[in-house]
Amino acid sequence: FDNARLIMVTSETLDSKARNPKLHAPWMSKVGVLVVDEMHLLDEPVRGAALEVGLVNFSKINQDARIVGLSATMSNAKEIASWLKSLNGKKTYCVSSDWRPVVLKTHWTGVKKSRNRWDTEDSMVDQVTNIIRKNRDEKILVFVHSKRIGKNLVNFFTKKGLKSAFYHSGLKSDQRKFLEIQFKSPVSGLNVLITTSALAMGVNL
Repeated sequence: FDNARLIMVTSETLDSKARNPKLHAPWMSKVGVLVVDEMHLLDEPVRGAALEVGLVNFSKINQDARIVGLSATMSNAKEIASWLKSLNGKKTYCVSSDWRPVVLKTHWTGVKKSRNRWDTEDSMVDQVTNIIRKNRDEKILVFVHSKRIGKNLVNFFTKKGLKSAFYHSGLKSDQRKFLEIQFKSPVSGLNVLITTSALAMGVNL
């Protein structure tokens, strides 16, 4: 850390290091700019706390560093900018843009609610299947919260004759790269890619 010009850490690592200033203050105090990608993680139940505490403790160690937060989905950016200013007192700017290379359209689809979570999941699967069938020629990403649901979806789609694949953190890097190439290809036949948040980690499709 002492000799590095660029340091990349997770939110949890930032939190861990900043909690031990006696050991890490020497290099943390030299940081000129702290860039936080996916700043909206602050709102996540588990990871958000680590990021928040990490930023607070980092600011106590280094009052001079610029903090830059990046997010494509944060709706309360001005509020977060105000909070960041309170950490180190620096003049803070909130820069926003509604430009996107691809226009996003939001559609809400109802899911049959049931006390039995398996029935609820079955209803979700039915809705996803209907969307895929109506858009067979389109590239479709299906995000899931767990590997279990992802694997079940692939098995279900296979039985229905729909070609799909599951992208997750348990795959080796060459396996992930293969799926990325297949999904990008217009002639591979792979139009449905089911994925966990692993695909959100800087992967450009």
